[in-house]
Amino acid sequence: MSIRNIAEGWINFALDSAGVGLSDKLQQMITLRAETCRRCPSLVERPATIGGIPVSSFKCGECGCAFPHITYAPQKECPLGLWESVVDEDEEDILTGHTSVLKDD
Repeated sequence: MSIRNIAEGWINFALDSAGVGLSDKLQQMITLRAETCRRCPSLVERPATIGGIPVSSFKCGECGCAFPHITYAPQKECPLGLWESVVDEDEEDILTGHTSVLKDD
């Protein structure tokens, strides 16, 4: 998992959470990936506290990525091969509907 994939997943998750419309194609990819991850025995609960309040979060037990954020990164591939990268870097801007703030040097 690259830093770029982690950042893109969190950025897309934040945009979606803020109500910024993600493309239908990206939403479909996220939904299919999330359904697959929820059924996967490698998805593990990661208890934590925020301000002293217990909360639950989840991560992939294979790669350690946060769930559902992992499902929002178009270039990410499942380490178990349950889903693949759906785009290359040039196609990602079209899929997400925004220009990446993370350009490779």
